[in-house]
Amino acid sequence: MAMKPQASKHLIIELELEPRSAARARAAMSSLRQDAHNSSFDDVILMVSELVADAIATYPRLSEATITVEADVLNGSTWVMTRFDGLRLRLSGEKPRPSDSGWGIHLVQTLATRWGAGRSADSTYVWFEA
Repeated sequence: MAMKPQASKHLIIELELEPRSAARARAAMSSLRQDAHNSSFDDVILMVSELVADAIATYPRLSEATITVEADVLNGSTWVMTRFDGLRLRLSGEKPRPSDSGWGIHLVQTLATRWGAGRSADSTYVWFEA
C-alpha cells in the first residue's frame, strides 16, 4: 500500500452499497476541488464514481458490505484510497465492454499517475494519485 502524504485538505466518507452512493461520493469529493489541480480533478471524480459503481454491481458480497473513500490534496495533487469491505471487487486489467462493470479499475489504470490495488480476506482496496 502506498504511503499517504501529509494533506492540505482531507476527506473520509463511508458509503453503503446502494445506487445513490456513487452520487454521494461525487458530491463529497467535490469539496476538495478548490485545492486540487483542475486539469485532473474531473478525472479523479470520474475514477471514484466508477469504482463505487463497480462495487455496487459486485456480487457475492457480505450483507454488511461498505465502501470507504479517503482522499487528500497536497500541493494540488489528489491521493485517493477506496476500500471495499465485505466484497472482492474485480481487478481485471482488460477493458470492459460498454455495458459491463469494471470501468473503475480500467479508468484508474488509464488516468492515474500512480496507483495500486490489493485484497485482504473479504476486502479490496484501490488507491491512486492524480
